[in-house]
Amino acid sequence: MKYLLLFLLLPALATAQEQKEVEPVVSDDYLRLLPKHAADSLLYPRPRPVIYEHYWGNQIRSVTVGARMVLVSPFLPRQLSLGGTYRTEMSLQTINQLPALQQAFVQGRSLDGRLTWQGPETGELFSYGPALSSLEFDGTRYRYDQQGKLVPAGTGNGQPAIAYNNNIFRTAVRFNQSLRLHSTVRRYDQEQWYFLLDLSHTANQIVIQDNSNLSKSLSASAKRSFSWGSLTGAYQYLGEKYANPNRNGFLNRVYQQSLLTPVSFDNSQGNYTFTGTLRSYSDKADNPHFLLEENNNRFNRTQQNASLTLDKFKNPLKFKLIPSFEKIQERSIEYYPPGAAGFPTGRSTRRDKDDINYSLRSQLLYNFKGNNQWVAPAAEVNYNYTSALTTIHYTHPDLTYQYQRSAHDLSAGFSIIHRENRHIDERLDIGNRFYFSNTSHQQQYFLPYIQTGVTFKDLFHYPHDLTIKIDAGLHHFNSELPVHQSFSYAQLFRHHPVQFNRYFPVQEAKEFDGLAPVQHQEWTGKIAVDYHQLLILRASFVLRNTQRDIFPVYERDQLLLKNIAQHQHRGLDLQLGITKNMVGDLWMSHNLSLYTYRDQVQQVENGYAYTPLAGFSNVYKALVPGQPMGVIIGNTYARDAQNNILIDETGFPMVNDAPAIIGNPTPDFILKLDNTIYFENWSLHATWEWKKGGDIWNGTQAALDYYGRSAVTAAERNTTGYIFPGVLEDGQPNNIPVSFYNPARPVTQNRWTRYGISGVAADYIQRADHLRLNDISLSHRFNWQRTGRQLTISAFLRNVMLWTAYEGVDPNQLLFDQPNSTGLDFFNLPAAKTYGLSFSFQF
Repeated sequence: MKYLLLFLLLPALATAQEQKEVEPVVSDDYLRLLPKHAADSLLYPRPRPVIYEHYWGNQIRSVTVGARMVLVSPFLPRQLSLGGTYRTEMSLQTINQLPALQQAFVQGRSLDGRLTWQGPETGELFSYGPALSSLEFDGTRYRYDQQGKLVPAGTGNGQPAIAYNNNIFRTAVRFNQSLRLHSTVRRYDQEQWYFLLDLSHTANQIVIQDNSNLSKSLSASAKRSFSWGSLTGAYQYLGEKYANPNRNGFLNRVYQQSLLTPVSFDNSQGNYTFTGTLRSYSDKADNPHFLLEENNNRFNRTQQNASLTLDKFKNPLKFKLIPSFEKIQERSIEYYPPGAAGFPTGRSTRRDKDDINYSLRSQLLYNFKGNNQWVAPAAEVNYNYTSALTTIHYTHPDLTYQYQRSAHDLSAGFSIIHRENRHIDERLDIGNRFYFSNTSHQQQYFLPYIQTGVTFKDLFHYPHDLTIKIDAGLHHFNSELPVHQSFSYAQLFRHHPVQFNRYFPVQEAKEFDGLAPVQHQEWTGKIAVDYHQLLILRASFVLRNTQRDIFPVYERDQLLLKNIAQHQHRGLDLQLGITKNMVGDLWMSHNLSLYTYRDQVQQVENGYAYTPLAGFSNVYKALVPGQPMGVIIGNTYARDAQNNILIDETGFPMVNDAPAIIGNPTPDFILKLDNTIYFENWSLHATWEWKKGGDIWNGTQAALDYYGRSAVTAAERNTTGYIFPGVLEDGQPNNIPVSFYNPARPVTQNRWTRYGISGVAADYIQRADHLRLNDISLSHRFNWQRTGRQLTISAFLRNVMLWTAYEGVDPNQLLFDQPNSTGLDFFNLPAAKTYGLSFSFQF
């Protein structure tokens, strides 16, 4: 049978295997339709078979006839895709909370045994005068008030005294819009070009009157892809303008003067009297409107950055090179007009700051050939060169500071993944870093690191079922303070709070040279558990030992940087994420994070214990050996050996002015909760924050108490017969009754003024615990499936609610916006609540 089949198929097989040269089939009619040169080329026979090169599924773009070949080129057009996002946001801002002020008692003090109104012409600063309800206007032509002077009720024109509102805050408007455009050019279904353009513009009033900020930015990049890699060029521009810079605490001073203005004086009636003199409630104080309206303050900042990224890869080698250049210019004028309290002839300076930075980052990666168990072993070398030049110039006084640093950071390492099976991967990274610079007098060439981890995937043998990842590492690295960092804020360390109106920083650090680099030894541990992306648990721990840390100190009237401290940081971060389908299209997502840390000062160089980190000369955060970083230092009540408060012969507690630890601003923990509900194209989002523990010095309350402007002084100033707990100097229990404010005695001897503007600092340490609803938003998304366009509309509230044990406005606000100042409050600007709408259109 098989022979019969072979016999039947033999003619067909013989025909199929016949080999002969392809002969052109050309007719006269066909030749007449072709161009002459093409017809001529087809008349020549080919000595060898014609080879056709073609691509299935594409149109033919051209046919090239060669001596031995006919090349058929496919028609593969370049594809251009365009897309982008336009976003606009409009919002209103209002003040969230202000200190409780008294509205019952006027400017003045006790004179000759009775409470007396003291007008602005007397220079009076205190609000310990008579009750507002006991006074009326006399109707005379008075340069400080259009209604006249205040006199006892029944002796004037019968018009009762007015409780003026000296609030300087307003409802502010913010408008932001941004446009993002991206384009891709593809050929052979591969990306050839990629273009990106980002534009944004923000006009922002702030809640303090006569203040507005403006910012605009541009970012553009272009990427060209080749078979061997890619080349990317990028440029960024950022421009910012502020009406009033706050480097010298100018806005805090305006805020302070608005709060301290007595209820009987109206700041809004003008900055000048009808006689042409300055109009304020005291010649030792300022009218906040005068400071805001009649100044030459301004701040402009521009930042430009250009970079080029070269990515070259040719297995097994990859190379990356990124040179970049950055230029930052800051131009600010800081000004107090003549007549300002503390500066009777005025005070101004122009501060010009220029930063020029160049960096060259490079990476060389070599991938060794792996096998089934040893996956992707690789050797990596990174070299970073940075050059930074900063120049700061003040005009008054004429001072110029210039800092320059060239630094080299080289690291070499080896990494490998070992795969036991498809469920277990083990990873190891080892290497060493080298760091040296021209500003460091000690170079270090041995900074090893090791990072290891193991990943367990799909433990229940179901794809993407359960994954556990464990990592641990030890890193040694050095660091230096950036030369562009300003330490002018350290001049506040030399001012007492009562001298706040003299604070005008015009001094920078002398130099950055000759310092040892800060040494860090860091242990890290991480574990991550992922179940179906529905349950995610992450935990990370860090233990970092820091030696020779650098801080600013004053010596011989110079601001110097010194290596003075050794400290240890321990931090724990826990995160839990849950996503659950409730029913149908209703989904809920919850993310809970818990963060806690401790930063303990282990050692401080001789002579530098209690070095201030932020604050004033008498109340500040400091470096204290054996204590948490930045404990609060201040005066306390004097105590005996049994810790009883000592009482003087007048019945009031005595003061111990020796610096002592009075508080610790470090919280016990910070708990954050992020919740989102999704239903079809709707989403509702809210974030909460609970900060437990930590202390804060309420210097704002101390100053308001001192000047008699706080609600507490109004409620308690008539207290009599009070006996402070404590003992007399002879050890006997205190039995001397006192009046908090006795008109028969000078005003400076009452309950609040006798201890000065900052009071007994320990008496104003308060808990900073708070629960905050950070933001809440409701969004709806409109989709156009055929076009790919999408519109999202959102309504949002930010900084919505605050529940706190702190009696001030907000425990998170910073002292004059200075770094490391958490835990100190001296007329810190209040936080603002934001209401807004945003529109985002994706096309």
